Amino acid sequence: MGRPAASRPQRDTDGRFVLRYLAVCARRLWHRLRLSHLLQHPMRLFGLLIVLITGMFLPCIVMDDNGATYTGFGSLFTAYAFAGVIVTVLLQRAELQEQRKELRAQRIELEGQKRELEIQNRTAQLQRFENSFFHLLTKLSNTVEELQKAQGIQESSRHPTVTVIYTLTLYDTINKKLANSKSIDIKNIINNTYKILPTILKKFLFEYYEVINFIYTHDAFLKNKDEINKYISILNLSLTNSEYALLFYDAIRDDKKIKIINELHLFSRYSLLNKSHPPCKPEHILFFSPQAFGEDYEEYIERHGLQGKTLEDFLQ
Repeated sequence: MGRPAASRPQRDTDGRFVLRYLAVCARRLWHRLRLSHLLQHPMRLFGLLIVLITGMFLPCIVMDDNGATYTGFGSLFTAYAFAGVIVTVLLQRAELQEQRKELRAQRIELEGQKRELEIQNRTAQLQRFENSFFHLLTKLSNTVEELQKAQGIQESSRHPTVTVIYTLTLYDTINKKLANSKSIDIKNIINNTYKILPTILKKFLFEYYEVINFIYTHDAFLKNKDEINKYISILNLSLTNSEYALLFYDAIRDDKKIKIINELHLFSRYSLLNKSHPPCKPEHILFFSPQAFGEDYEEYIERHGLQGKTLEDFLQ
């Protein structure tokens, strides 16, 4: 008695499943037998070579006339040895690739450690700089307080019945000395004037440029002018127009200081339009370049008719 017709679809389904399974197995086997895959797995290649070589040499086994067994075992083992050499080379290649990966990972790790070390060194260096900077800044601030209390030379005015003696401020002393002088003699006049001013002024000038030199030459800010300008701005916050005026005329007698002031924009906070302690004569501003001053430079030049003028025009 035959099977019912209803079982035929079941047989068809089972047949398709078997074919699909065989196709999957064939794809997997083909994938494993691909050269690129075998090169990545040398032992699989070695097994495949053993099978192929054995299959090729087995038909070569024959019997000689004396009944002794003659085989191609010598050639067979030579082929095995050759396959072993190939696999050994591939294993060494794989090992070298692993070593390269490890070396690459170590290099990346070392670079990361180097960056972390540089950051730590930078942080420590900056901390040391700030400790010294704020120590110098505190010392300078104390000197500025003393300077603001200092007095210049004494003057006297005679009246019919009495003589009045009074003391000029440091700025007024300089202003008085330069009032009737010619610009061509200004450096000598300022040198002679600063000689008679109190020691606290010399201390202020020394400490101010000491801080400037400390900032400008520190290793933490090599080729980083933005950081230099930031700390110079902090330094100049403690100065008023009175101190700027003293720095202004001190620099005129020293070309090196003029160069530093121009390069670092040290007078950017010097308020030229402020009635308190402006330059004694407007043309004195021409000793410096425009970049040394702030935004009010152009208006100051325009107010005093100095457009297109140069220092040589007043030194003749």
